Amino acid sequence: VKRTIIKIIGFMIIAFFVLLLLGILLFAYYAWKAPAFSESKLDDPIPAKIYDKNGELVKTLDNGQRHEHVNIKDVPKDMKNAVLATEDNRFYQHGALDYKRLFGAIGKNLTGGFGSQGASTLTQQVVKDSFLTQQKSIGRKAQEAYL
Repeated sequence: VKRTIIKIIGFMIIAFFVLLLLGILLFAYYAWKAPAFSESKLDDPIPAKIYDKNGELVKTLDNGQRHEHVNIKDVPKDMKNAVLATEDNRFYQHGALDYKRLFGAIGKNLTGGFGSQGASTLTQQVVKDSFLTQQKSIGRKAQEAYL
């Protein structure tokens, strides 16, 4: 019985490392296939649409030559708080990836189906919108993390 338990534990350890290696290789493959990073692509070419509380379009802001970059220090605190409250309330506690949310979303997606919960940080959303497609896939998520 003791020998069987040792074999099972040994098999589980080997399986863990094989799966870990496969995950690393898969991530490396997706990173290799990712588009090149370019700061110029971070300019948002899509017009911004502003809606009122009833969902009616108030104004469309085209992003021709009228937009300008604003230093984060110049953004009003209430605006930062509003964005962070809806998009990424732990933005200042994690880096480009929020591992706590990521592992929670993986668990939720395993039980509720792929795409049932997202875990993108603001950084990942900018990368997705600037370099990648909107397609929900493991490959795109890996490329977001890489970029």
